[in-house]
Amino acid sequence: MYMNLKRITKKDQLNLKKLYFNSIISIDEKIYSLNQKKAWASQAWNNKNFDLSILEGKGWLIKKNEEIIAFATRYPNNRIALLYCKGDSQRKGYGTKLINKLEMEAIEEGQSFLLTEASLIS
Repeated sequence: MYMNLKRITKKDQLNLKKLYFNSIISIDEKIYSLNQKKAWASQAWNNKNFDLSILEGKGWLIKKNEEIIAFATRYPNNRIALLYCKGDSQRKGYGTKLINKLEMEAIEEGQSFLLTEASLIS
């Protein structure tokens, strides 16, 4: 199994939206109802800030066997805007790897802190 970390590009946008949707829909319905998950997942297509985070933010993705399994972005520079892992890749350390990369990059750019908002399962 081959896994690599690479910078997000505009070409990744559609696949990141699909991963975002998969990640949210795979959440146990004991935590969020199906309607809540659908409303949240639709943000990939209905929220301009999602696109801005990918296109204007700084982000990284992880591929395993040529499939994107996780991604994270900073937008603006002092905020972790998105951090998502494919449903079957959650709780395996990929998110930690991405956060460490974002933190290292932010420190190199002179950021003294990062902000974020988190869901119940973060």
